[in-house]
Amino acid sequence: MKFSYSSAMHYISTMNCQDVGDSKVLLKVIFDRLNRRLQTGNYSDTTIGAVSCLALCDNSEGNHTQWAMHAAGMSEMIRNRGGIASIPPEKRLKLYRGEVIGAVDTLSMPRLPRPPRSTESLYKAIKMTFPLDATLLSALVESDLTPNMFDLLIDLSLFAQTLNYAAKTGVIIDSTAYEEDITCMQYDLLTFDMTGATIVDSACRLAALAFGKSIMQETPFARTASMEISRQLQNILTTLRTECTRSDLLFWVQVMGALVSSQTDEKDWFRAHLRAFVGQRVDLVTWTNAKVLLEALFWVDCLFDVQGERLWLEVFGPA
Repeated sequence: MKFSYSSAMHYISTMNCQDVGDSKVLLKVIFDRLNRRLQTGNYSDTTIGAVSCLALCDNSEGNHTQWAMHAAGMSEMIRNRGGIASIPPEKRLKLYRGEVIGAVDTLSMPRLPRPPRSTESLYKAIKMTFPLDATLLSALVESDLTPNMFDLLIDLSLFAQTLNYAAKTGVIIDSTAYEEDITCMQYDLLTFDMTGATIVDSACRLAALAFGKSIMQETPFARTASMEISRQLQNILTTLRTECTRSDLLFWVQVMGALVSSQTDEKDWFRAHLRAFVGQRVDLVTWTNAKVLLEALFWVDCLFDVQGERLWLEVFGPA
């Protein structure tokens, strides 16, 4: 049922209005069947999975109010079933995607408990031994970060370095560890305790959520998926002291802001501020030099290189 719904939604979104009659009929059949199952109070894996699919599809269409309703209903059904432990382990991540992706787009609090891990981290699974980059450590130590955000950013850097290593060497990665890593990191960022958080904490939290969107979503920076992060990150960056805006860490934040705002009303603001930042850091004018710094911090070549190079061409013109 949930696969039929996804197919119908995709068909409707890609075809002209006169061509969608059959898909609308299919949607009505699916909704009628789902409603009958919901009325029984017997919430099977299939029924909960279907609601998760509804949440994902509505969120991808920018219907965040509908997403929130479906996500709330899904979490309530899971609670009535006996909690997340009642869901087969192989199906849990699918349900978490239905909640976490929408929560990131709307910057709202997840209703489900933190995802239980069934594997060790990807970094440990591949048995990586590379040390933390000195540039990264220096950037984190010199920034006004609380210990919890410091630790979250260390985990994010190790995750990014592991993905880069896997892409360059062709080593096979554990898909479950990969998805659990990014889902747990996004969850921890969403639920980060902002009591006592610094302005730099807040900026890095939003930039890291934007980073994670590129891993969890096929089209991460669509307008409806990016408006809230873009708006809030702009508000935070306007309050930073001048000396803070020259740091390596805030350079990465500026770049992620420019990427996440590529289709929002804040696009020109972020590009102007990135241009001003690089004007004070002549070592970052070329994309080649900028990428070296970004890779030392939080960057996955195969995910961001095309977008980053396009951004540099747009903001700074041909080399």
